[in-house]
Amino acid sequence: MGCCESSSDNGLSTSYNLNASSLLTPDETILFKQILNGIPLHCQQPIINLPRRQFLGIYRYHMIASYHFRRMEFQLAILYQFKAISGLQALLLEHKDHFIFIEMYSTLATCLSVTDAVSAAIEGHQMALDMLLKHTPTDYQAISSQYYGLATCYLGGQAWGQGIQHLRKGIETARLSNELNQQDIQMMEITLHLWTAKLMNGVLMSMDDVLAPTRSQNQQNMESQITPETNADNIICGTSSINQTEVEHLPDKQTELLANDEIPKDVVQNLES
Repeated sequence: MGCCESSSDNGLSTSYNLNASSLLTPDETILFKQILNGIPLHCQQPIINLPRRQFLGIYRYHMIASYHFRRMEFQLAILYQFKAISGLQALLLEHKDHFIFIEMYSTLATCLSVTDAVSAAIEGHQMALDMLLKHTPTDYQAISSQYYGLATCYLGGQAWGQGIQHLRKGIETARLSNELNQQDIQMMEITLHLWTAKLMNGVLMSMDDVLAPTRSQNQQNMESQITPETNADNIICGTSSINQTEVEHLPDKQTELLANDEIPKDVVQNLES
C-alpha cells in the first residue's frame, strides 16, 4: 500500500539496535527493517518496542494470507489474515488502530467481498479507511481506493444511495492526489454515472442504511467466515504447516522465516464465534 509519509532506513539503526536486534538472524533483521520501511516514521515506535521474534512470528501469518490471496484462495486468506490481526492486536493493546493493520484489513475486506460476506467486508474497508485518515490523511490514492471498495460493497449489497455517496467521495479524494490516475477516476465516474442513472430511472429501489450493523456485529460476521470447511481445506491442502512448495511462492527474504515452521493446530480459537 502506498504511503505519502513512508520512511527510509536513515536513522533507523540506532532505535532498532536498542531492542535486542542481535537476537535475530540476518534474514530476520532484513525483513524487520523492510516492514518498518513500509510504515510511516511517526508510526514506527510501537513496532520497534515489540519483542522482535514474537512480532515476526505473528506477522508471518499476514505473509501467508497474502500468498493465499495471490492464489485466489480467499477462505484461507481470511483465516490467516485473522490470525495476523488478532495476534498483533494482542501485542499492540494500546495501538489497535496502528498503521500496520491497514493493509491487513484491506486485504481481508477484499476477500470477504469476494466470498459474498458484504456486511463484514464493509466493516473491513471502513476500518482501513479510518486508520488511513488518522495516520496518513494526505495519502489520497489509498484513501480513494478504500472509498471505492466501500462503494462496491454497498452497491453489491443493494444499498444504492450509500454506494453512490462513497463513489463520489472516492472520485473527489482521487482528484486531490498529485499523482492522478486518470483511468481509475474514469472507472469510478463511469460506475457513478451508471448507478445514478439506474436510481434516477427507478430501476433500483433505495435501500439506504440496510447495511449498517454495529462494529461488534460485523466482527462476528467477519469471524464467521472462518468455516469448518476452511479448517478442513487447511489440512487437506497442506497449509497447516509451511512447506517448501508454499515457500517458493514467497519473496526471497521471507523464505528463512517460513520454511518448515509449524502452524498451531488450534486454528484461531479466539476468533471462532
